[in-house]
Amino acid sequence: MTKFVFVTDTNKRIGYEIVRQLAEKDYYVFLGSRNEKLRNSLVIFQRKTL
Repeated sequence: MTKFVFVTDTNKRIGYEIVRQLAEKDYYVFLGSRNEKLRNSLVIFQRKTL
């Protein structure tokens, strides 16, 4: 079964950690952030680490 989750405010420490842990558990994570630069950094980091 495919699992999807949407996490908001991912440029903060808690949101970032939630995204990281869910991605490690094979969830498809959609993330939302008001800061585009930090959001893009997180996406690039996640792609490299997974």
